[in-house]
Amino acid sequence: MVTRGWMMNVPEKRYNTTFAVILSLSLFALLHLENPNIDLISIINIILVGLVFSLYVI
Repeated sequence: MVTRGWMMNVPEKRYNTTFAVILSLSLFALLHLENPNIDLISIINIILVGLVFSLYVI
């Protein structure tokens, strides 16, 4: 909710859509990096899912 609800709308209005997507995607990935047993494939999947979710909001 935080990364799509607030993190997409506020920066998008203040800066631009690309910056909002990158910021939202980065926060989404950082929040999931604390999961145990995370590996490279998991990180790549989290980044891709974050990108898809961000594009869905647009």
